[in-house]
Order: sequence, then C-alpha cells, then structure tokens
Amino acid sequence: MAPMTEIAPQHHRLIQWQDPRVTAVNPTRITGFWLVAGLHFVVALYYKQVIGLDIAWREWDGLWQTIPTDLLRANLWQSLWHYHAQPPLFNLFGALLLKLFYPHHLEAMHFVYIMLGSLMAGMAYRILWALTNNALLSFVTAVLLALNPTLFLYEAYPLYDLLTAFLIMLSIFCLAIYWAKPRLWPLVAFILTLNLLVLTRSFYHLMILFIAISFALFLARAQWRRLLPVLLLICLLSVGWYAKNAYRFDFFGSSSWLGIGLWKIVGATYSADELATFVEQELITTAVADLPEFSRPSLFVPYGFTATSPIAVLAQDDYNNINILAISQMYRQSALNVLKHDPGHYAVNVILAYMVYTSPPSRFYHLTDNATRMGGHEQLVSQYVLGQRFIQRFLPLRDDTIGSWMAILLPVNFLMYLLWVFKQNRFSSGRWRAYLRADAVMVWLVFMIVYTTAVGITLEYIENVRFQFLVEQPIWIFIVVTTYRIARPQPIQPPAIHSPSQT
Repeated sequence: MAPMTEIAPQHHRLIQWQDPRVTAVNPTRITGFWLVAGLHFVVALYYKQVIGLDIAWREWDGLWQTIPTDLLRANLWQSLWHYHAQPPLFNLFGALLLKLFYPHHLEAMHFVYIMLGSLMAGMAYRILWALTNNALLSFVTAVLLALNPTLFLYEAYPLYDLLTAFLIMLSIFCLAIYWAKPRLWPLVAFILTLNLLVLTRSFYHLMILFIAISFALFLARAQWRRLLPVLLLICLLSVGWYAKNAYRFDFFGSSSWLGIGLWKIVGATYSADELATFVEQELITTAVADLPEFSRPSLFVPYGFTATSPIAVLAQDDYNNINILAISQMYRQSALNVLKHDPGHYAVNVILAYMVYTSPPSRFYHLTDNATRMGGHEQLVSQYVLGQRFIQRFLPLRDDTIGSWMAILLPVNFLMYLLWVFKQNRFSSGRWRAYLRADAVMVWLVFMIVYTTAVGITLEYIENVRFQFLVEQPIWIFIVVTTYRIARPQPIQPPAIHSPSQT
C-alpha cells in the first residue's frame, strides 16, 4: 500500500491525496449496504402485507399529474407528444405498469417503490461512509433513516415523490462511487441520473444540468475532453423535451403549471376583500379572485377560456387541457403584479412556507390514513424525535402539520458548514479548488438541499412539506456529517488522481 502524501504543505489540515489502492472496494461497505437495504425491505413488506399500508387511496386517473389510463394504453406516444403539464418519465413509468400489471398497476408501483426505498436506505449508508469514514456512525445513522416512517409512507403514495427522492440520492451515490475509485463511468451515471430527474419532476429545471456538467468536468481533470461529448449527448434527453414544448406550446420548460404554482404562494393568505381590491386595481383578473388554483378547466369557460382541441389528451377536463397554458399565464401575470405591489406579503408567505417545509413529511395531509395505520411508529418520530409536539408550544400557528426541530437545525447546520469550509479555505483559490474535488459528495449533497429548499418555499404554498421529502435523507445526512466533522476534525480523503486509462 502506497503511503499518503500531502498535495502541498499549506493544505495539510484539509487535503491528503492517496493511491487508488487505498480506496479499493471494501467488503464491509457492500455488506453494510445490503444489511441496511434488507432491513428496510423486510419492514416495508410487513407494513404493506400485515399493517395494510394502502397505495390505492386514489386511482391513477384521479391524479393531477397523470395522463388518463385509456390514453396511456391506447395512444401513448401521441399523448406524450401533446403533453405539457409535466415531464414525461412518470407517465412512461405508469404506462409500463399498466402494460404489465393492469388492473393491479398501483400494487406493482408499491412493490417497485419499496425496492427503490430499500436502495435509498443502502445508499445512505454508503454516502455516510464516504463523508465520515466511520463505519459505526454510518451504519447506525443509515438504520435510523431506513426505519424513518416517512419513507414507508411515500412508498405507498402513488405519485412521483419517491421516484424523485430516489434519483436525488442516486446522483449523490454516483459521486460517492467516484470518490471511492475515480473512473469516468460514475460521472456519466451522475449526469444520466440528473437527466432522468429533470424528466421526472418539473421542480428540477434544466439549468441544474449546466451546473452538474461543469462540476463533473471539473472532477474529471484532464479527462474532461473525453467526458464532455458523452455528457452533452445524454443531455439531449432533457433539452429535447424542453425543445418539444417550445416548438409545440411556445414555452421552454417541462411543465405549464409554473404560473399557477407561483400564484399559490404570492396570493396565499389574502382575504376575499383584498383580492376584490386587486381586481379593481387591475392587478389580478376576476377569474383569479373567484376560483381556487388548479380548478378544473371547465370552470374557467365563463371567463373566456374556451379553446378546444380535437386531440384527446388536450381535450380532457384536467390539467393538461389546452386552456391550461393560457390559464397558467394569467395566474403568472397576476402573481407578478401582486408581488411587485406587495413584496412584504410574499416574504411573510415564504417564511410560513419554510415552517411548513421543515415539518415532518409524514404529516402531509394526503398520508393521514396510512400514517394512522402505522400508529405509534409515526407518532413517536414526528411528535417526539422530530420535536413537533415541543415546537408547537412556541408557534402562533396551531396546525398539527407545522413544526419540527429541522426548522432550527437546517439553518444552524448550514451556517456551521459554511464557517467550517471558510475556515479550511479562507481566500485561497487553490484551496477552494482542492476542497471541491476532495469533498465533492458533500458539495453536491448541499447543492441539492439548497436548491430544493429554495424552490420548495418560494414557488409553492400548502404542499411544501411534501417537497422536503425529496431531500429528507440528504438533509439528515448533512446534519449528522456537519456535526461529526466539527466534533472530530480530520482530513478529508479525496479521490485519487486517475490516469488516462481509467474509464
């Protein structure tokens, strides 16, 4: 085994480079991965088969984000071409389940989600190992995350939340694999995973790919020229979907709902009288004041939204109706007008949205029946471990879905992390470059948390806590790792410099 050598004397507190053989595959990592994953899988099956967690609380056709079953089965590709409400991957996943398992497609989804959730639990262990190099801490933390009731509940939720959370964890996991033994294929898998994420959830915009590609090329060092063409080809998947919407519907994005979501938080907590005043001031339209967001398109007909289409997927009374494009634009303009008129109200709503966002995700109102079935397990974690019962004493809002320790822990640990990183690197560009390579797993994990939190509290109100689930595991990993590093300072082990022959 080759000895570790310092990259430069001034980096001795932060960086140590090591021979690739030092970070060869470790059987303990593989064993720990499958032990944690297997534990979650067994408990999840128990909750499904014995306790009766039910994924079919709402049928596929009852979801806002889905193409109707008959169209998916009869005319999938034409329906996708004319689909503008959401990215395509979740509906492709649904079409596959319908093809293979109809009429038991939701049951099949539950089993698939349990398998993905189990892999998430195993990945948490592997990511923690990469960030702490402490097997015991990694295993104990991963077991606790594997037994988190939230994960079981979202596995039984027939939407794309679990699939999205899995892809986020997989992107971090790819960098953990690269950290262990630098080769180009984990970076390719990293970008492919993020393209699948963009094509699954409009929450994650195409712009994150530009950041991710730059990061991957930076990590690849001299190999970046070999890597770049491959990454650009992969990104044609997401760019192609955005281009299709620009060509077909005249907007460059993956979902036509952006304006409606923006109004939900800008217009939240205004009274009916205040909305009527905004109508008089011509800040908003009468339709915005009269109808709740995401009302059926048929309810907008009296307000002039009367477009029709001979294409079946654009003619349903749902959220891919041809009129939704104009309706969303109306909400967007109204939101921008009110935001400019009264930015302080929006700021207060963002704070309220943050309080909802940092609540226990198991308390999301769609999950109430399944959470009740879990009994003491869900209540113990949400009310006592996450401190909701204690936090509620100090909140002016008595809604039992609001409040947890995370509201405090997330900003405190983020500040601790920033101070720790700054202390290591100061104003040295060389140290910062070395740090970004050495701690790439943590850097990307933090980026995904910050991005998800920022979007989750500024562009939505009411369902914010559901968005926290997307990065709940990364958040707890972040909190554990930040605390551990401050309590027990040690050099960060970066990936070794790889040779041109490694792929």
